[in-house]
Amino acid sequence: IPLTYFVVAQLLDIITTLMGMVLGFSELNPLTAGVLGRFGSFGLLAQKVPTVLLVAIATSMLPRRTAIAAGWAFTVLMAAVVASNVGLIVAVHHR
Repeated sequence: IPLTYFVVAQLLDIITTLMGMVLGFSELNPLTAGVLGRFGSFGLLAQKVPTVLLVAIATSMLPRRTAIAAGWAFTVLMAAVVASNVGLIVAVHHR
């Protein structure tokens, strides 16, 4: 279940990142900014797929309780990123 929420959080990050870019924001993560600069919006998706696979593989190698805790930790981290993106979008949209 945590990995399902992690995937949803990754998708929401893609959506909110692209919305922010439409509003004129720039990506703050240097790795993601480089991928976006080189490959455009498709690059963002291409970056997220290996990330999800890596987290899924890594957590599958852990004991069950540790894997669940790690899955939730990654999900909460991504939820914070999405919340930050949404906060910036709402702040600019309501000016």
